[in-house]
Amino acid sequence: MNWKQFNRANNLVGWAIFAVATLTYLLTIGPSASLWDCAEFIACDYKLEIGHPPGAPFYMLVYNVISHLGGSPERAALMTNATSAVLSGLTILFLFWTITHMVRRVLTPRAHLGKQGFEPAGEVMTMGQAIAILGSGLVGSLVYTFSDSFWFSAVEAEVYAFSSLFTAVVFWLIFKWEERSEYERSDRWLVLIAYLMGLSIGVHLLNLLCLPAMALVYYYRRAKTPTLKGSALALLGSFALVGLMMYGVVQGVPKLAGKWDMFFVNTCGLSYNQGLYIYLAVLVAVLIWGVYEADRAVQDPKLLGSHRFRISIALSLILMGIPLIGNGIVALALAAGIIAFFYLYKVFAHVPSRRYRCRSWLSLWASPPTG
Repeated sequence: MNWKQFNRANNLVGWAIFAVATLTYLLTIGPSASLWDCAEFIACDYKLEIGHPPGAPFYMLVYNVISHLGGSPERAALMTNATSAVLSGLTILFLFWTITHMVRRVLTPRAHLGKQGFEPAGEVMTMGQAIAILGSGLVGSLVYTFSDSFWFSAVEAEVYAFSSLFTAVVFWLIFKWEERSEYERSDRWLVLIAYLMGLSIGVHLLNLLCLPAMALVYYYRRAKTPTLKGSALALLGSFALVGLMMYGVVQGVPKLAGKWDMFFVNTCGLSYNQGLYIYLAVLVAVLIWGVYEADRAVQDPKLLGSHRFRISIALSLILMGIPLIGNGIVALALAAGIIAFFYLYKVFAHVPSRRYRCRSWLSLWASPPTG
C-alpha cells in the first residue's frame, strides 16, 4: 500500500468512527438537565452567567451561542447536551488518528513524510500492516467511545466533553509537529499548540496534563542521543511548567489585574475597571514587543544577548503574573530573580550554531498561552 492509499483509508475510517460515536451520543443525550452541575451550566450557558469557581469563560461563550440556536429557552438544555455529544465525537476522531500515527511509527518506520515534506514513494507498508494500524485505531477509539466515564460526560452539558476535545487535538498536533519537525517553519505547530492550550484553560485545566507527554515527544525528537537523564530532566521541566501555569499564569493574571485596578481606582481616582483595561493594554503591548524582539532574534541570533530582548522577556513574565505565585517577599524575590537571570546569565550571548534550535525555543516563548 502506498502513502496516498493509506492516508485516504486513515481519513475515511476516522470519519466513519466519528459518525458512529456522534450518532451514539446524540441518540442517548438527555432532553433536559442531569442532577448535578449540568443544570447550573445550562442556565449559565443560556444567560451567559458566571458559573462556580474557577469558572469556564470560553466554554460559556461557545455554549451560549449554540444554546440560542434552539429558538426558545425550553430547547436550551437539548442544544447544549447535543453540543457535548458532537464535541465528544470529534474527540474520538482525533484519538483514532493519534493511535494510528503511533502504531504506524512502530510498525512501518519508513512510512513518514520526508524532510522537505515530500511523500514517500512506492510501497510504504503491506496490506497486513495497514490493517493492523487501522485496526488498532479502530479498537482503541471504539473502546473509549463506549467507556462508562467518557460516555457519561458526552451526553450532558458539562465542561469535560469540550476539555477532552482540546486534549485530543493538542496531543494529535504534537505528533503532526514531530513528523514535520525538520521543516523550515515546523514550529508553527508548536505555536498552535500553545494557543489551543491557552484557550483550553478557559474550559478546564485538564489540558495542562498533556505537557509532560508532549515534553518527552519534543525531547526525543530534538535530542541527537536521548538518555535517561535527559528524559528525566524533560519530565521535571514539564512538571515545573504545569505548576508555573496553574499557580503562576492562571492565577497571576487576574491577581495582577486586580492590583492594577485597585491602584488606578483608589490612588489615581479613575472609575472602576479602568485599571483593568490599562493592565490589559500594557500586557498586550509588551507581548507584541516580545514577539517582535523574538522575531528579530530569529533573523539575527546575535540579538539573543541584547538588552532589549532580555527586558521584553522579563517584562512579559512579570506581567503574566508569575511572581504572584507567592506573596510579599516571595513575589519580590521571584520578580528580582527573573530580572537577574536574564541580565546575568551569559548563556544567551552564546547561541547554538543551528538556527532551528534558536527558532524552536523562541516560538515556544513567543506565543504564551492566553485564556
